[in-house]
Amino acid sequence: MSLPITAHFGLAEFACRDGTPYPSIWIAERLCPLCEVLEAVRADLAAPVVIVSGYRSPAHNARIKGARASQHVEGRAADVRVVGVQAAVVHARVLALYQAGRLPRLGGLGEYPGWVHLDVRPGARLARWSGSRTGDG
Repeated sequence: MSLPITAHFGLAEFACRDGTPYPSIWIAERLCPLCEVLEAVRADLAAPVVIVSGYRSPAHNARIKGARASQHVEGRAADVRVVGVQAAVVHARVLALYQAGRLPRLGGLGEYPGWVHLDVRPGARLARWSGSRTGDG
């Protein structure tokens, strides 16, 4: 059983695909705020949020083209799909929530074919981009 972080997200969902667990020393400072953002998105869209990629070990991240300075390695990011909702709609709703002041901890928002990247990087401005990668490998 996965350690619950919030009502709908557990620690195991954020483990690296290579089997490396999410670093426990980052749970309170990094994962809890990320899960709070994800809970707000889940509530707004009234649909389950599926974690496609959470934490990435440096070795795993090095194998992903274009992911050199990834917030995933810092334990602050998740690529997500929302059940029954297209990525473009999720991206638009997340941006609207941020602009309405309902996601103050959101630091990065990226849209990709099939999923959306959300992160809680430190900083005063929201980093935004669109990408074309098809998965985290």
